[in-house]
Amino acid sequence: MSSTVSAVLLAGGPTKGDLLEHTRQPYRALIPLGGRTLLEHSLTALGEARSIDYTVVVGPAECRPYVNACGEGFGWMPMGETLVDNLMAGVQALGAETDVVLACAADAPLITGALVDRVVAAALERSADFCYPIVPREVCQSAFPAGRRTYVRLRDGAFTGGNLMAASRELLMEHQGRIAEIFAARKSPMKLARILGLGLALRLPLGLVSIGDAEARAGKILGFPVSAWICDDPAAGVDVDKLADLETVEQALAPQHG
Repeated sequence: MSSTVSAVLLAGGPTKGDLLEHTRQPYRALIPLGGRTLLEHSLTALGEARSIDYTVVVGPAECRPYVNACGEGFGWMPMGETLVDNLMAGVQALGAETDVVLACAADAPLITGALVDRVVAAALERSADFCYPIVPREVCQSAFPAGRRTYVRLRDGAFTGGNLMAASRELLMEHQGRIAEIFAARKSPMKLARILGLGLALRLPLGLVSIGDAEARAGKILGFPVSAWICDDPAAGVDVDKLADLETVEQALAPQHG
């Protein structure tokens, strides 16, 4: 039996620092890039993804006209106070007919429909309740040598986290508290390690933890299967948090708009 897959597009991230000074746009999703907003790039990717049945955008009211312009298959809802609030509001809005949720950041404009389909396929093939793409450092640095990302050093190599994930809707509804912890710690390797246990926390900085170790420990503590999917598409690891990030994606998209 096939699974129904819907998406939650998180568009409420505030703009900060040099990026705010440069763009004067309070929400990252609405920053212009190549004649379109970051949000529009994300909406296009999800619209092109064959695996996605419906997308709900959670963000400020300013996002609504862009969502309405997409027609059927897209909806908007107002954002809450935190990222997890927005995720869970979107998950709940999708309804019980959704089996798998693809959560995606609206400030990752290089993500394509094909990449979305690959993430969904990886999750379904692995029968994983929680599938998170990780991108090898050499993949990111080869594609974007000037880009700066946070990498976790594992026995298998150094990886950065992706800006999208696939998870069972039922799991997300049942484990909201634990999911909140993970999201709060997602950009801090040490915080994640503390969640997963002292032994892992001590070995992680030394690069002694393998992907398999992390998956097994995470699954045991969280109570559901967790899969880290090694993704060879650098677009999964690129978002726009800083002005340098915006310059990176502008250069990446330049040939497409040149």
